[in-house]
Amino acid sequence: EAAWRALDVLGAGVSDAALADQLRETDADARLAAARALLRRQGAAAVGAVGVLALRDPDPAVRLAVVEALGD
Repeated sequence: EAAWRALDVLGAGVSDAALADQLRETDADARLAAARALLRRQGAAAVGAVGVLALRDPDPAVRLAVVEALGD
């Protein structure tokens, strides 16, 4: 997540489509980082894509963290 933020600051960030792909990663940390990055970039426009994790992610920690990120 910090690496994506740093790349964004440098103007070399990954695309929103690449971040959306990360929402389907097997690694829970990668899914959560992608969700936070999309919310930071797109705001309310990301709720549809990210909200799925809040409702259906197999990892309860990811669900909770995404709900918290949606509230920020």
